[in-house]
Amino acid sequence: MAYSTSTGMVYMSNLPHHSEPAYVVKLFCDISDVAESKIKEVLCPRPNFCGKAYVIFETVADAQAAVELYDNEFYGPPGQPRRTHLQLCATPPPPSKIAGWLRLSDYLGEKAAAVTSSTVLVTQLPRNHALRNLQEMFGDIEDTMDWDCAEDAPGVLNYRVVEPGVGLVQFNTPGVAAKAVDMYDGEYWKNCTIYVKCVEDGRMAGWPRSSRRRRSGRPLVGEGTGNQVGSGVLEGSAGGLDVLRSTFVGSDEG
Repeated sequence: MAYSTSTGMVYMSNLPHHSEPAYVVKLFCDISDVAESKIKEVLCPRPNFCGKAYVIFETVADAQAAVELYDNEFYGPPGQPRRTHLQLCATPPPPSKIAGWLRLSDYLGEKAAAVTSSTVLVTQLPRNHALRNLQEMFGDIEDTMDWDCAEDAPGVLNYRVVEPGVGLVQFNTPGVAAKAVDMYDGEYWKNCTIYVKCVEDGRMAGWPRSSRRRRSGRPLVGEGTGNQVGSGVLEGSAGGLDVLRSTFVGSDEG
């Protein structure tokens, strides 16, 4: 195969719909030959209906390795893999074409500025069933994380839906919240890239928790919202919430 040596940029196509840089970069993260550290930038249109991206590598050799490893490979969530195509770009796209596109560097900048807390904000969930999806994601977290005794077991204290597709989850410790971020931030969930980040615990202040307890004395997972599991009831509203960028504005929660 003949390669262009003029650019370290790779064009990707046929990615899962609504793939965003945080998810696209995961394709390369676990491969030692094409480590995430070798990627300078990932750009995706907003919204990404066509499932395309530009990936800029540190060197042309890194870009060539990526094409050799991943061109025509299947990539996507379980049950929805797509044959993804990669090709080297002879010339970069004009700035006017990619103006306003989502960038990996912006996502990483926000991630680096995250707080440490027991509460996470989840954005870009299905708009009509946010609560149901939060419970589906985190309801069995006690079974998916390692723990030594009942008192240390990970668990959810409360859920709150703040507007369609956006919710808060309060865990019993900051360590569990951090693990939840590691598990789901930038992952592909129900046809979209979702974002999970820690926010101030005060976001959940004033919202009642369940009075029912496990043997360990902690509230039962999935309770505390006053709604049945899977009801998807909107529990509040929030103004000024930029869903695409996962930022949360404080005083308009309702």
